[in-house]
Amino acid sequence: MRERIVILLILTLATAFFGEMKVNPFGSSFRFSLGSAVFFFGLIWFRTIPTVLTGLFTGLFILGFRVLIDIAMRETLWFDSLLSHLPAAFYYVTFALLVRILKIRSYMGVPIRAALFGAAIDFASNMVELLIRQLIGESLIITQEIVFMLLLFGILRRFCVVGLYNILTFQHMQALGEARRQELERLVMINASLYEEAFYLRKSMSHMEEITRKSYELYMRLMESEKVEPSTALYIAEHVHEVKKDSQRILAGLS
Repeated sequence: MRERIVILLILTLATAFFGEMKVNPFGSSFRFSLGSAVFFFGLIWFRTIPTVLTGLFTGLFILGFRVLIDIAMRETLWFDSLLSHLPAAFYYVTFALLVRILKIRSYMGVPIRAALFGAAIDFASNMVELLIRQLIGESLIITQEIVFMLLLFGILRRFCVVGLYNILTFQHMQALGEARRQELERLVMINASLYEEAFYLRKSMSHMEEITRKSYELYMRLMESEKVEPSTALYIAEHVHEVKKDSQRILAGLS
């Protein structure tokens, strides 16, 4: 829950900040900015955050943020600034709502379709903003040129965002592939090491069988009071020492 809140705050702040990198093409407070591109990228990249709630929170925050900027710069009265930027809040709410309805996150595996859906959502959200600006009394007439510009900017921004998304996804998959390759190499090395330890273990078992046989023969000779060559005891000691070295080698390898 805490992680979602942090992501939501970061996305909102980034959208508001990049929203000030703008152009006002129609002689009004309507703007084309990088904020909507950042917002769209955040919605498709961070799949854990609630889409509609993010749009509502972002819209309200941007409304307050832009009003505060206007008041700080003493460009207009707060009520006039509120009316001027209120349609932008509807843009982000509408955008998030359409992303949720169209389930655009499920189309990210088909980049062209995702970009076209994103452009359509951007166009529809801009139209909602323009209609609300007309309702609050702005002298802005929606013409064919305006519609064409909305479509053009929508397509350019959404294709750029989807392209960036796919580049980052590809790099992420490459990093995962490299991590899996290294893990596979590590498992191969472990398997090779275990094979080596199994070899020494079989060798030690063979030595122990030989030592057992020689020890039993020595025992029987001693029981029958036969004369025993010292080399027999030395042979057993050497094999015991060899088993000890193999056991130490196996222990070191397993450790």
